[in-house]
Amino acid sequence: MHLQFPLTSSGIGIMATDVESADFFLKSNIEKLLDEYHFIVIKKLDWTTDRLHAFLEQFGELVKNEKRKDETMLTLDGSQHAKEVLRGTGRMPLHRDGLLMNVDVKYVGIYCLHVNELENGRTYISDSANAFNEYPEEIKETLLQNGLEAMPFDTAYYLKNENKYYHFDGVISKNNKTLPNGGLHFKKEERASYHLRFSNVDEEKSYEYFETLEKILESPAYTYYHTWETGDLILFDNYYVMHGRESYSGERSLIQMQVKN
Repeated sequence: MHLQFPLTSSGIGIMATDVESADFFLKSNIEKLLDEYHFIVIKKLDWTTDRLHAFLEQFGELVKNEKRKDETMLTLDGSQHAKEVLRGTGRMPLHRDGLLMNVDVKYVGIYCLHVNELENGRTYISDSANAFNEYPEEIKETLLQNGLEAMPFDTAYYLKNENKYYHFDGVISKNNKTLPNGGLHFKKEERASYHLRFSNVDEEKSYEYFETLEKILESPAYTYYHTWETGDLILFDNYYVMHGRESYSGERSLIQMQVKN
């Protein structure tokens, strides 16, 4: 087995290649790695979806969504690109999972079933916990005092109804550490899965805030970009990092599952 760490300049992320020992996948070992590095990349496994389910289930109850074909499993293969942004081929900005599903998600696992002639489509992970230290004080204060609100559009996936904004805290607290909540916005010219904005802030100012945060969260110091290969697994702590997706063409079939806190 070969381990590479960290995967960002800020000191998070670990990649495991040629994993043969079953002990590596034990709950105690994985949780220790997640506590230290916040996300794990495991290369070129040969797992069935049942094996993935069993692996993730050891960390807690899996999130169920009656709008999914398999209640605990979300297929991300671009087949819904004409109907949904989330399960399509377009860009997804950095975000935390669960906010528009009314569920507290602790861990997220994403497994690659298949890729072919894939152009772009990388998943990127931001060390949002440490990037928060660089947020301008004005934005920090707005997040703390006002929070964020979002209106969902991909109602085939989100549990909350469209045409209504839902408010949530701009920051969360874990292990006595203040962490940013929410994520980033879709660009004005993009088809959006949801509309995210700062509460009690006008649209233009809100957009400016997100543009500032994007430069911080997606800076090379805090960001890891993963080029998918068949059998790759990424497991991450949904509190300490945010994740997003580049737009792409070609074939890219991923399975995502979430673990409740």
